[in-house]
Amino acid sequence: MKLNLSKKSLAPSNAKIGSDLERKVCEVLKGYGFFAHNCINGLNGQPCDIIAIHGDIALLLDCKHLDKGIRFDFKNIQENQYNCFDKAEIYNNITRTGFVIYCELTQMTYFLPFRLVKANKNYKNVSIHVDQLPTFKDTLNERRTEYENNDRGKNNY
Repeated sequence: MKLNLSKKSLAPSNAKIGSDLERKVCEVLKGYGFFAHNCINGLNGQPCDIIAIHGDIALLLDCKHLDKGIRFDFKNIQENQYNCFDKAEIYNNITRTGFVIYCELTQMTYFLPFRLVKANKNYKNVSIHVDQLPTFKDTLNERRTEYENNDRGKNNY
């Protein structure tokens, strides 16, 4: 997924770039049949930006903008995000949680699953190279069969 986030088309505000990314991710998810809600509330500390549901599949996503370099630093993950995604998995069996990362340098959007964050934390890694991550679109395409099977014979909405 490419975003039109050039400096010419947007004000150089990180908030504006983040909002545009969240909006675009919701549009992509809707194209895959998800109900996608952008949790815009203007309050600091919300643990995720997007909640998406497709049948019995739930996603919790946070969008990140990598404006410099090609490594995502795990310091960019807030403690409340880590705790929310961890508890969603443990108590609610929501295992599809993670971070949608737009990399300015490659102009590509990647997906960092929360389980990979947990694994790297256990190994004391502090960052991950975007080349080690699947693109967000590839992640959705991999699961397309699962989403389509989820719709057969059901009226989910």
